[in-house]
Amino acid sequence: MVAAGTVAGFAGPAAAAPTCRIAILPPYFNGFQVETDAFFVCSDPDNPNDGMPATVVLDQLVGGTWHVVATGYGEAVYTCRSNTPRSYKAAMLPSKVTTFPCA
Repeated sequence: MVAAGTVAGFAGPAAAAPTCRIAILPPYFNGFQVETDAFFVCSDPDNPNDGMPATVVLDQLVGGTWHVVATGYGEAVYTCRSNTPRSYKAAMLPSKVTTFPCA
């Protein structure tokens, strides 16, 4: 899934600008942690930014308010303290809310 964000580099005035976008994975649950990942995907696979990690923020919904529970470069990981169901989203991917037994 590709989300917002574009980085452009220019090889010269006559060259087209190769683009990179930030790919953000929706939060997923591995049984004891909730994680989301973000990385650059470039139109030119030889672009040195292709596959590089990007800043990502993981939010948890508590009492009707979103709270940042983890941040990272490439991945944001929250370790569960109980199995109370909570909803999670990547801050840059607000339409993908998922609920896991993890609080």
